[in-house]
Amino acid sequence: MLGNGNLRSSAVLHLLTASGLMLAGCGTPAANRDRVLTLYPALPSVEGSPRMLHQSAKGDIAAVSFEGATVPDGPMKLEALFALALEANPDLAIARARAEAARGKLVQAGLYPNPTGGVDAPQIGLKKTEGQPGPSFSQEIVTNGKLDLAQAAAAHGVAVADWQAITQWYDVTARIRAAFYEVLTAQREVKVSEEVLEIAKKGLDTNERLAKAGTVGEPDVLRARVEFNQTENRLQIARQRLLASWKLLATAVGKPDLRLAALDGDLDHGMPDYEYEPLRAAVMQRSSELQETKAAVLQAQRELDLAIAQVCPNVDVTLIPAYDIAEKNPLLTATVTVPVPIFNRNQGNIMAARAEVARAVHSTQQAQVRLTERLATAYQRYEVARKTVAVFEEKVLPDATESLRLIRVAFDTGDPKFDFNAVLDAQRTLANARLSLIQARGETWKAVSEIEGLLQRDAAPLPTPHGNCP
Repeated sequence: MLGNGNLRSSAVLHLLTASGLMLAGCGTPAANRDRVLTLYPALPSVEGSPRMLHQSAKGDIAAVSFEGATVPDGPMKLEALFALALEANPDLAIARARAEAARGKLVQAGLYPNPTGGVDAPQIGLKKTEGQPGPSFSQEIVTNGKLDLAQAAAAHGVAVADWQAITQWYDVTARIRAAFYEVLTAQREVKVSEEVLEIAKKGLDTNERLAKAGTVGEPDVLRARVEFNQTENRLQIARQRLLASWKLLATAVGKPDLRLAALDGDLDHGMPDYEYEPLRAAVMQRSSELQETKAAVLQAQRELDLAIAQVCPNVDVTLIPAYDIAEKNPLLTATVTVPVPIFNRNQGNIMAARAEVARAVHSTQQAQVRLTERLATAYQRYEVARKTVAVFEEKVLPDATESLRLIRVAFDTGDPKFDFNAVLDAQRTLANARLSLIQARGETWKAVSEIEGLLQRDAAPLPTPHGNCP
């Protein structure tokens, strides 16, 4: 208790408050911030707000409308699956809720403490004509700019949650895109495997007929039957792969009960051509993960400011207007209390906040390293698959096609070196080459899906836009 008495002027109250703050040894917030930034210089401010639908931090991001998402009756496009995920995927719902929670914390951080009220009645009951009844009012006065610092930290927390939501969106879309091309690949594999099975069936029927005619022996029939059974088994595996890949796609969308349907996509055309260094620079420029870590650094710096500002305690002021019944006099009692920070100067919290700043700074470097690792791995898979596609398109497939043409010509002209089995073998070789090409294209598109997820070139439709943090 620093002061307690009958006051005739508000100047005395101001004097008491100022004396309490001086006794507490409060420094100015500006001085505290200067001391903080000397230890941990601030990173450049986060550029722009998180990328939302129709509001992008980059000019070349395409905005897509996801309103009124429904399951189409015909072949499904990739954009339709994105729209379904926006409504159904639980990861996105959690990200939205986290961003909304951060906004609630921002609102709460700026609220001033509530005043308290009561009744004070000393000396009542001693004598019928004595007593000093009256109401009492108390208010905690927040000092040293703590509310502003708390709001600044919470505002950066909103930016962190927004960028987390954007990152979650691109993670989900990358998984959907990869699963989409996996299903496309599986659908094409089933179709080509059915063609190969038809060729094997013709070979088996032909050899069985020739065996009855005595033209070929039993080993030829057995070899054709083995080929047919192996091809039939590969077809069953391809069909199982299609079902499994569809389940993965439905799960990535967030609708595990999504019925199997044809997809509207193309494995053969539109494959992007990447170069690693420009690609890496673009990823580092666009990445919402990096923007999140930068916002987290700013948040940690403001929380350190707040921890230092909290060394200066808040002041409690109590006013009790009363009436002295015996003296028939109005009274005003004022009480100003303030903790004296002798033992507890918030040392532990300041130490922890400084460590959090250091951790946040290193997290930015860590995010850069991890993004580079993910990109390097995806780019390596992309390069290997793309070169495999080029070999099959430029060499294997043309040679297999020409081989079949020449064998057919020889067979049609009666060349004894090429019988019907030779034609079937050439057809099977060509079909298997086509199957390998489809698989290589599918692997390329899956690598492209991860790279595009890192590039983040599509506009994200969530969360609610939030501007630059103070």
